[in-house]
Amino acid sequence: MGRLELIIGCMFASKTQQLQWRVNQERFRYGHTEETPCVELFKPTMDTRYTQENQVISHDGVALPCVVADDTRHILSYVHDHPTLRVLGIDEIQFFDGEIVSLVQTLLRDRPMHIIATGLNLDFRGEPFCFRDSKEHMGTLMALAHEIKSLHAICAYVDPAGDPDPKNRCGDPAYYTQRLFPDGKPVPYTDPLILVGGKDTHNDRRYEARCFQHHFVPGRPW
Repeated sequence: MGRLELIIGCMFASKTQQLQWRVNQERFRYGHTEETPCVELFKPTMDTRYTQENQVISHDGVALPCVVADDTRHILSYVHDHPTLRVLGIDEIQFFDGEIVSLVQTLLRDRPMHIIATGLNLDFRGEPFCFRDSKEHMGTLMALAHEIKSLHAICAYVDPAGDPDPKNRCGDPAYYTQRLFPDGKPVPYTDPLILVGGKDTHNDRRYEARCFQHHFVPGRPW
């Protein structure tokens, strides 16, 4: 039967590293080769954090070849063209369109397929991450999952009034993604939802992992 395995958490929680490890496990299990592909890894076109090439790259620089997919239909077409596939790995699944939910359901039911996906369960506002141009969000996939691994990072908050030495960072488990201006101030709730980034400044924004106490979103209505 089909199986959906989700790896969720904030940024810097090692989700991609976990996915790479699982994909390599499944390739060993099924004897994956280029001639008879059994396990394929996908990432969304918009994920250009470290490269625009056909690679999934973790924050610590580990790379694994992948298929870059423009949208959900691209994944479905690829699966139809490769009948030997048994397992799909999908990195940053939250960046796909809302049709990804029905695709997952179809592949679990009709193929059946084992799907292993990573995703941000919450956006920078601390709300369920919606798929592109859709009201569907990661919570929908979580409800369908057979297994969920919730990972956390380490809270990087340092009191701006204190010593900026990294040794003084909070250090508590972090489950939230903090989006910041280059000067370290938190962006407001009205900031655009999708801005692909990492530890370094990107589009005049940067990110940190934060605990609940140190996750700040000015103008948040709740």
